Amino acid sequence: MNTLRRFIFTLIVFLTILPAHSEDSRVMTDDALFKQLKEMEDAEFVSVNSFMMSMGRMMASGEEKTFLEKISSMRIVELSACSAEHRSEFVDLLSSIELQDYEPAQEEVVGNQRTRVFVKVKDELIRKFIIAQLGEKEFLLMQINGKLTTEDMENLARSKSSSK
Repeated sequence: MNTLRRFIFTLIVFLTILPAHSEDSRVMTDDALFKQLKEMEDAEFVSVNSFMMSMGRMMASGEEKTFLEKISSMRIVELSACSAEHRSEFVDLLSSIELQDYEPAQEEVVGNQRTRVFVKVKDELIRKFIIAQLGEKEFLLMQINGKLTTEDMENLARSKSSSK
């Protein structure tokens, strides 16, 4: 009888601790993250599918076209028009989140602007990457899907820094 009581006590403790642990870890899929954010009041969501990407590639030229040819789709959630409470929730979420199957690639803080980058790599190619930008006025989450090399990402970073 004593063993049964110990087992039940251990089971109750385990079931009590397990949900608390899973909430703290904040492991999410990219789909769950985008779903949660796009449902916030005043959030703006844009999805650019492969057909729309092909239309954009037709209008591009040079390096821009070369880069766009490696991208299959993208989606963006913009939260700047959301309430301060929702923006704060976004900042808190992205400060502690772990994205399932993604690796944190870069985090940069410049003044009040914070940028986090997550990548999903398969067969030595970056298949997906997510950029989160958090600032005083800009609250944005963008996911780009395609087949990019690390060199493509470095070129993108260089072009972004040279355009500032």
